[in-house]
Amino acid sequence: MKKPIPEKLRYWDTGSSSPDTWIDKTIKILKEYGAEFHRRAHGEDMTLGQEAFMLEFSIEGDHYRLVWPVLEPKQEKDRGKARRQAATMLHHDVKARIMYATVHGTRNAFLPMLMVPDSSGRHLPMGQVVTPELTDRIPKMLGDRK
Repeated sequence: MKKPIPEKLRYWDTGSSSPDTWIDKTIKILKEYGAEFHRRAHGEDMTLGQEAFMLEFSIEGDHYRLVWPVLEPKQEKDRGKARRQAATMLHHDVKARIMYATVHGTRNAFLPMLMVPDSSGRHLPMGQVVTPELTDRIPKMLGDRK
């Protein structure tokens, strides 16, 4: 997959609200939906040059981890814009998922972020679990009585 160019995506330089403001708004709408919060974080891996926002929460007994990357701007001076864009995109993504969840259910809306144990006992988002582990875990998650 080709890396997206942040300057060509929505919410680039469109507002002045801080990333924290957008994350706070996201937490508020998730809590209104019924989420219980565990963690929020903003981190950088200086070696890899990667940066992201992360939210961990539970809804209806399921644990979710949402990680949203800060895309690399062309110029370092625009890193603040890239952070604001990432937090804004995260907010709008969650807002749309909650709208979807009210009709189709929480698991359907947040499935890629659902935390499940892998074969070594670590908990990973569903979207990062490899196929053989999924074929073993899904029947158990759905209550298979074999």
